Amino acid sequence: MFDLSKAEQIAIKYWKLFKPLCVDGKIKVAGSIRRRKPFVKDMEIVCVPLKTLQSKDLFEAELARKPEFVSLVNSFERVKGNGNGKYAQLVLPEGIKLDLFMADENNYGLILLLRTGPGEYNIKIVEAIKPEHYVQGGYLHSASGRIIPCMNEVDFYTITKQKYLEPERRF
Repeated sequence: MFDLSKAEQIAIKYWKLFKPLCVDGKIKVAGSIRRRKPFVKDMEIVCVPLKTLQSKDLFEAELARKPEFVSLVNSFERVKGNGNGKYAQLVLPEGIKLDLFMADENNYGLILLLRTGPGEYNIKIVEAIKPEHYVQGGYLHSASGRIIPCMNEVDFYTITKQKYLEPERRF
């Protein structure tokens, strides 16, 4: 367990490390640090990793995560996941776990909201948006099943007509 000040210092260090490998403005410290809890047992960062065009052959190409991002994630002791997935749990040299959530442009806001938590708040907010919307597979959906982009956290509140709450007021 770390006090908030120490946890913030560590989180900022890793935020700065990952930031150049993420879409501009799409990396944020979440969880209990963002909620300003006095004591922190682990930390969360939500990001959208940069992608690069990779050619399979002359006629086929695809976007994939930058190899530097994948290598950085995979350079840490990992409990779960890896740099190519949606989630990796890393053990940092400082002795604290980092839950790294890798979103895309269309679900970054929702993932940030959910990973800021806390869990009880998430349950309340997801229940409050029914039956017009639902959350599944890390995306916000309309009642008809269409994915609705949430590029930032405020998008979620605007789309679902919920009142925005500052992270430290979410409980």
